[in-house]
Amino acid sequence: MTPDAATFREIELEHEELNELFLAHQEALLALDLQLADARLDNYVQRLLRHMAFEEEHLIPVYVRVGTVPGGPVEFFTGEHARMREFLERFRGAIEDLRSNFSADASAHGRRVIALFDAEAAYKSLVEHHHMREGNLFFPALESAATHEEKKQLLERFHRERRS
Repeated sequence: MTPDAATFREIELEHEELNELFLAHQEALLALDLQLADARLDNYVQRLLRHMAFEEEHLIPVYVRVGTVPGGPVEFFTGEHARMREFLERFRGAIEDLRSNFSADASAHGRRVIALFDAEAAYKSLVEHHHMREGNLFFPALESAATHEEKKQLLERFHRERRS
Protein backbone atom coordinates (compact mmCIF):
# COMPACT_ATOMS: atom_id res chain seq x y z
CA MET A 1 0.00 0.00 0.00
CA THR A 2 1.36 3.42 -0.88
CA PRO A 3 1.98 5.94 1.90
CA ASP A 4 -0.70 8.20 0.41
CA ALA A 5 -3.28 5.44 0.77
CA ALA A 6 -2.50 4.55 4.39
CA THR A 7 -5.56 2.94 5.94
CA PHE A 8 -6.22 0.82 8.99
CA ARG A 9 -7.99 -1.69 6.74
CA GLU A 10 -4.64 -3.54 6.56
CA ILE A 11 -4.84 -4.24 10.28
CA GLU A 12 -8.48 -5.20 10.08
CA LEU A 13 -7.69 -7.72 7.32
CA GLU A 14 -5.50 -9.66 9.74
CA HIS A 15 -8.76 -10.87 11.31
CA GLU A 16 -9.34 -13.05 8.24
CA GLU A 17 -5.89 -14.61 8.60
CA LEU A 18 -6.53 -15.25 12.28
CA ASN A 19 -9.87 -16.90 11.48
CA GLU A 20 -8.07 -19.25 9.07
CA LEU A 21 -5.50 -20.16 11.73
CA PHE A 22 -8.26 -21.04 14.18
CA LEU A 23 -10.04 -23.09 11.52
CA ALA A 24 -6.80 -25.02 10.87
CA HIS A 25 -6.70 -25.83 14.59
CA GLN A 26 -10.29 -27.06 14.43
CA GLU A 27 -9.54 -29.22 11.38
CA ALA A 28 -6.76 -30.95 13.32
CA LEU A 29 -9.07 -31.35 16.30
CA LEU A 30 -11.74 -32.88 14.09
CA ALA A 31 -9.16 -35.37 12.82
CA LEU A 32 -8.31 -36.10 16.49
CA ASP A 33 -4.72 -35.09 15.83
CA LEU A 34 -4.40 -33.52 19.25
CA GLN A 35 -0.72 -32.72 18.95
CA LEU A 36 -1.32 -30.81 15.72
CA ALA A 37 -4.49 -29.18 17.11
CA ASP A 38 -2.47 -28.00 20.10
CA ALA A 39 0.37 -26.66 17.93
CA ARG A 40 -2.06 -24.85 15.65
CA LEU A 41 -3.93 -23.39 18.60
CA ASP A 42 -0.64 -22.18 20.02
CA ASN A 43 0.23 -20.49 16.72
CA TYR A 44 -3.19 -18.86 16.61
CA VAL A 45 -2.95 -17.69 20.22
CA GLN A 46 0.49 -16.16 19.68
CA ARG A 47 -0.67 -14.27 16.59
CA LEU A 48 -3.93 -13.17 18.21
CA LEU A 49 -2.24 -11.95 21.39
CA ARG A 50 0.23 -9.94 19.33
CA HIS A 51 -2.66 -8.47 17.33
CA MET A 52 -4.65 -7.56 20.45
CA ALA A 53 -1.57 -6.08 22.14
CA PHE A 54 -0.99 -3.86 19.11
CA GLU A 55 -4.60 -2.68 19.20
CA GLU A 56 -4.50 -2.04 22.94
CA GLU A 57 -1.09 -0.34 23.03
CA HIS A 58 -1.18 1.66 19.81
CA LEU A 59 -4.70 1.96 18.40
CA ILE A 60 -6.89 2.35 21.47
CA PRO A 61 -5.07 5.55 22.54
CA VAL A 62 -5.98 7.04 19.15
CA TYR A 63 -9.55 5.73 19.45
CA VAL A 64 -9.94 7.33 22.88
CA ARG A 65 -9.25 10.75 21.33
CA VAL A 66 -12.47 10.41 19.32
CA GLY A 67 -14.52 10.77 22.49
CA THR A 68 -17.82 9.00 22.98
CA VAL A 69 -18.72 6.60 20.17
CA PRO A 70 -22.33 5.38 20.52
CA GLY A 71 -22.28 1.62 20.89
CA GLY A 72 -18.50 1.55 21.08
CA PRO A 73 -17.02 2.49 24.44
CA VAL A 74 -13.41 1.40 24.69
CA GLU A 75 -14.35 -1.01 27.50
CA PHE A 76 -16.32 -3.09 24.99
CA PHE A 77 -13.18 -3.77 22.97
CA THR A 78 -10.87 -4.40 25.90
CA GLY A 79 -13.54 -6.48 27.65
CA GLU A 80 -14.01 -8.65 24.58
CA HIS A 81 -10.24 -9.09 24.36
CA ALA A 82 -10.21 -10.25 27.98
CA ARG A 83 -13.05 -12.74 27.35
CA MET A 84 -11.23 -14.06 24.28
CA ARG A 85 -8.08 -14.63 26.35
CA GLU A 86 -10.14 -16.50 28.96
CA PHE A 87 -11.67 -18.77 26.32
CA LEU A 88 -8.24 -19.52 24.85
CA GLU A 89 -6.82 -20.50 28.22
CA ARG A 90 -9.74 -22.90 28.69
CA PHE A 91 -9.13 -24.38 25.22
CA ARG A 92 -5.45 -24.90 25.97
CA GLY A 93 -6.41 -26.68 29.19
CA ALA A 94 -9.04 -28.81 27.45
CA ILE A 95 -6.60 -29.94 24.76
CA GLU A 96 -3.94 -30.70 27.35
CA ASP A 97 -6.53 -32.72 29.25
CA LEU A 98 -7.51 -34.59 26.09
CA ARG A 99 -3.88 -35.32 25.30
CA SER A 100 -2.92 -36.49 28.77
CA ASN A 101 -6.13 -38.37 29.54
CA PHE A 102 -6.84 -40.07 26.25
CA SER A 103 -9.80 -42.31 26.80
CA ALA A 104 -9.92 -45.79 25.34
CA ASP A 105 -13.67 -45.33 25.50
CA ALA A 106 -14.25 -43.71 22.10
CA SER A 107 -17.65 -42.43 23.13
CA ALA A 108 -16.36 -40.67 26.25
CA HIS A 109 -13.41 -39.21 24.37
CA GLY A 110 -15.67 -38.11 21.52
CA ARG A 111 -18.00 -36.36 23.93
CA ARG A 112 -15.09 -34.39 25.40
CA VAL A 113 -14.06 -33.33 21.90
CA ILE A 114 -17.64 -32.32 21.12
CA ALA A 115 -17.77 -30.27 24.33
CA LEU A 116 -14.62 -28.47 23.21
CA PHE A 117 -16.14 -27.79 19.79
CA ASP A 118 -19.24 -26.41 21.52
CA ALA A 119 -17.10 -24.03 23.59
CA GLU A 120 -15.17 -23.05 20.49
CA ALA A 121 -18.46 -22.24 18.73
CA ALA A 122 -19.31 -19.80 21.53
CA TYR A 123 -15.83 -18.32 21.20
CA LYS A 124 -16.20 -17.92 17.44
CA SER A 125 -19.49 -16.10 17.98
CA LEU A 126 -17.76 -13.69 20.36
CA VAL A 127 -14.93 -13.16 17.86
CA GLU A 128 -17.37 -12.55 15.01
CA HIS A 129 -19.28 -9.99 17.08
CA HIS A 130 -16.00 -8.35 18.11
CA HIS A 131 -14.79 -8.10 14.52
CA MET A 132 -18.11 -6.61 13.44
CA ARG A 133 -17.90 -4.02 16.22
CA GLU A 134 -14.36 -3.16 15.21
CA GLY A 135 -15.30 -2.96 11.53
CA ASN A 136 -18.35 -0.81 12.14
CA LEU A 137 -17.08 1.43 14.93
CA PHE A 138 -13.44 1.07 15.91
CA PHE A 139 -11.64 1.24 12.59
CA PRO A 140 -13.87 3.94 11.05
CA ALA A 141 -13.33 6.08 14.18
CA LEU A 142 -9.57 5.52 13.89
CA GLU A 143 -9.64 6.58 10.26
CA SER A 144 -11.21 9.89 11.21
CA ALA A 145 -9.14 10.47 14.36
CA ALA A 146 -5.64 9.66 13.12
CA THR A 147 -3.66 12.04 10.99
CA HIS A 148 -2.14 10.77 7.78
CA GLU A 149 1.28 10.73 9.44
CA GLU A 150 -0.04 8.77 12.44
CA LYS A 151 -1.65 6.21 10.13
CA LYS A 152 1.58 5.83 8.23
CA GLN A 153 3.64 5.40 11.43
CA LEU A 154 1.17 2.99 13.00
CA LEU A 155 1.00 0.86 9.86
CA GLU A 156 4.78 0.75 9.62
CA ARG A 157 4.93 -0.34 13.26
CA PHE A 158 2.21 -2.93 12.65
CA HIS A 159 4.18 -4.46 9.79
CA ARG A 160 7.45 -4.41 11.78
CA GLU A 161 5.82 -6.13 14.76
CA ARG A 162 4.15 -8.65 12.50
CA ARG A 163 7.51 -9.68 11.07
CA SER A 164 9.10 -10.10 14.49
